[in-house]
Amino acid sequence: MRDLAQSLQSRCDAAVSLARADDSRGTNFLRTVSANQAAPEKSRLRATRLLRSVSDPEAGRFLKLLVRKLPQAPRGILHSGDLDVALGVRAQLADSSATVESEVRKMAAYALAQFRDPAATRNLVTVTSDAHSPFHVRRQAITSVAFQGAVDELGVLAEDADIDSTVRCWAAEQTAWLADPRGAEVLVALVGDESVDSYTRRRAAFFLARLGDSRGTRLLAHLATDPNSTGDARGTATQLLTQMRYVEDLQSIILALDASDETRSYAIDILASHREIDALLDLRQRRDLPFSARQRIALVAQKVRPRKGKPTRH
Repeated sequence: MRDLAQSLQSRCDAAVSLARADDSRGTNFLRTVSANQAAPEKSRLRATRLLRSVSDPEAGRFLKLLVRKLPQAPRGILHSGDLDVALGVRAQLADSSATVESEVRKMAAYALAQFRDPAATRNLVTVTSDAHSPFHVRRQAITSVAFQGAVDELGVLAEDADIDSTVRCWAAEQTAWLADPRGAEVLVALVGDESVDSYTRRRAAFFLARLGDSRGTRLLAHLATDPNSTGDARGTATQLLTQMRYVEDLQSIILALDASDETRSYAIDILASHREIDALLDLRQRRDLPFSARQRIALVAQKVRPRKGKPTRH
């Protein structure tokens, strides 16, 4: 552990081995890393988890110290006590477009679960499943279940195909935010289900994208170019899509062998309307692209003005 040439991860692994052999040097090293505010956040999170894995009684205290350093929510959202900071982490996504790292979300889920009230959780889950309750009440209940750190209950709710798709989407969002993979999988399934309303499908895809799941952007790109959708639905999906890194996904759709002419046209038009001239010119050079698509690209490229300070390629 004293060998500074070794990575911090390797030294932490060595510390775990010592701790499991009842050697206090291992536990003390992990405590030092967990409490070191100058250490990377991921390293501190990992050291704290390793302390828990060796049943260190101080792990809870170090967790609270670490969670206190995580982003806070605006005033008025939180309650008093140690739960404030955990709630602050959870509330951040609703108030910011910033992506919170998965490891931080996992730790937030753990912190929230330490303060959960089992009786309150059961009552809230009952409300979420009650088809006679107003939607806004059910949504508030789902949020409250998330504040309890009840990931398993949220996952079961999200996967229940007998529940309204909108409610499932809300539950899946909370499950995904708390870093349970079931949430993301349900969101993907909802986007791909054409029987689900277009608003919920767009919402699910956008949420995935905000969490850094590459499938979210890809799914939004398909919704934005779907010839079977209404113009309004495609337009809204396009607005959400272009908040992300979207060019490669649209290029993939245009180059797909099974893409219809209409789908390609929608994708080309999105690139043109956002002045992605380089992407269009690259596509125009592709001989494996149908002539009709290359012809449309040539037509729209003539009308696209390059972004300020960016020369036009020929």
